[in-house]
Amino acid sequence: MQCADAVGRLENIQKLAAPWLNSLKVHAAALPLAEFTGVIGSLRGARFGRDSAWRTMSTFGALVNIAILRSPALSSVGALDSQFDWAHKFYHTNNWFAIAPAHSLMN
Repeated sequence: MQCADAVGRLENIQKLAAPWLNSLKVHAAALPLAEFTGVIGSLRGARFGRDSAWRTMSTFGALVNIAILRSPALSSVGALDSQFDWAHKFYHTNNWFAIAPAHSLMN
């Protein structure tokens, strides 16, 4: 099973109602920061865990979060709507709405 089979095809996304499409855009903008924070936390657990079982599970947790971050599920919809492309680049801009949560969660 490929990723496109699990999340749907581009034609399915084009058929969504506007409220669902907008919530998908918000999800695409918010998810990477949370997953990145999960990767950092898991890697700290992998480095500083007291037991080898803790370190092993933290390593696996980091790998899962990295796999979610690298998922191509929403990369193909950038051609569908420019707002998806904006959501993908959201945390790499100087937009105040992106900077505030990034600094509050990372510090």
